[in-house]
Amino acid sequence: MRDAGALGAVDVIDLRTIAPLPIDGVLASLRASGKLLVVVEDTRTGSVGQWLAAEVAERGFPLLDAPPRVLASLETMVPYAPNLEERFLVSHTEIAAAVADLL
Repeated sequence: MRDAGALGAVDVIDLRTIAPLPIDGVLASLRASGKLLVVVEDTRTGSVGQWLAAEVAERGFPLLDAPPRVLASLETMVPYAPNLEERFLVSHTEIAAAVADLL
C-alpha cells in the first residue's frame, strides 16, 4: 500500500512474472479496492496489459466496482530520440490522473 497524497492509499503491484500469474495478490488487492488500473510501457493494442485486465476481470468480476482500465503508451512505433520516447511513455501525471478518475 502506498500513499497517493490527496488521493488516499493505493496498492502498487509490480508483476515480476506473468507465467505463472500471481493472481492471488492481484485479487486480494481487488477485493480491498474494487478497482483495477493496469499501467504498461507497451502500446495498448495486443499488450500484456490488456490480457492482464481481461484475466483479472474474468476471475474477479464480482469484486469489480468499475471496469478495469489499461493505461498504455501511444499507439505508434517506439521513437528513438530520448525526447520523443519521453512523450511516448506513460507519464506520472497520466497515472495520477487515471488513479483520480478511478477513485
